[in-house]
Amino acid sequence: MRNAAIYLVVFTLTALAAQSSPAQIAWEGKLRDAHTKAKQQGKLMLLHFYTDNCIYCDRLEAGAFRSASVSQSINQNFVAVKVHGTKNPKLAEMFKVTKYPTDVIVTTDGKALSHSVSPQQPDRYIAMLTDAQVSYAKTRTLASTQQTAPTAASPAATAAPATTPAAGVAVNHSLANHTLPKPTSNRPKADMAPGELPVQIPAPGVTMESATPATVTDNSRKNQFMLPGGTKGNVRSASVATSGSVQASLASARTGGLTLPTDTAADMTPADATSARAATTAETTSPESKPDLAIQGYCAVSVVNRGQWVEGKPELGVIHLGKLYLFADKEAMELFLSDPIPFTPMLNEIDVVRFFEEKKIVPGKREWGVIDPIHNRMFFFADEAAMLHFEKTFDRYLDAAIEVMDQAIEESNPGV
Repeated sequence: MRNAAIYLVVFTLTALAAQSSPAQIAWEGKLRDAHTKAKQQGKLMLLHFYTDNCIYCDRLEAGAFRSASVSQSINQNFVAVKVHGTKNPKLAEMFKVTKYPTDVIVTTDGKALSHSVSPQQPDRYIAMLTDAQVSYAKTRTLASTQQTAPTAASPAATAAPATTPAAGVAVNHSLANHTLPKPTSNRPKADMAPGELPVQIPAPGVTMESATPATVTDNSRKNQFMLPGGTKGNVRSASVATSGSVQASLASARTGGLTLPTDTAADMTPADATSARAATTAETTSPESKPDLAIQGYCAVSVVNRGQWVEGKPELGVIHLGKLYLFADKEAMELFLSDPIPFTPMLNEIDVVRFFEEKKIVPGKREWGVIDPIHNRMFFFADEAAMLHFEKTFDRYLDAAIEVMDQAIEESNPGV
């Protein structure tokens, strides 16, 4: 009886330990092994690019990758392999990886289905995976329909496919599991448009230098950064003209029913820029009026530096750009006073998508807020549609918004 009781206790503790252990993703160690396994199991390949000293990669490992739903979705539908970007530069170059962490989903014949900065939230990571699967299923269905449709062509003309997939994958790419990634401030050379396919994984015997990289798709860049629970980058200034080089398509953005004009942020007229700066600094011209609370009274420093929504204290307040910023402690307030720019929401919480695309000044909401992964700046949006649109094509807005913001700060602090 005593032995039975001991066995029951041990069994219970073992079960509890198993339940509390984080979910495990079945990462493959080598690209060739992953390719072979994917072909055998009829699955897609998930290439997760990371690098050392990368805060975004570390957070992904500690967050979404420990989610049972994420690991289940990956293990059931993909063969996953980690690629250390700096140790595999040719592979990173082949798949156009310029930021970390980045996920590339490919078929076993090398066709890229998705190329995305890794979403940090579990549900959004799963959404990225699902988008790639749906895209792949549609492609296969369309191909099957075209093959079975009767045509006037002779059997010889329709017997063979137009292209031949790569025979295999690059050999002996050991993908060591190191401390995970931090995004760089490097921008992609250009946004990748749907249809620019495929990327071919080099066959055995073909060197990485001789493999010609092709452009991959960007089906799933959305949902990659969120306020707390989200991630951050670095602050810098840039000109509006630079944003014109970002080749993003508003027509292809997923806006959940929101109709947006096709004008780019770079098309902003001087009058538009003036109205934005005026809206950003308007409240500073009415000293008698009671200033609105910035980000609803939450501590901006805690949001940006700690990834936490912490309510500010009324006795620790600073008025900046016509809004009252409250802080969780004196240290946060002093940090803000030393340099408020990194902690100031872009366009003073105005929805940048509505402004640049519809020329409207619409206040953003805290529940629809993100931190961009390049400059670490807070953006707030009027609704989910605008937020998702920004996440998908954020490159086109960053420089223009920063330019307007910098000018607004300069005008509100003349001589400083």
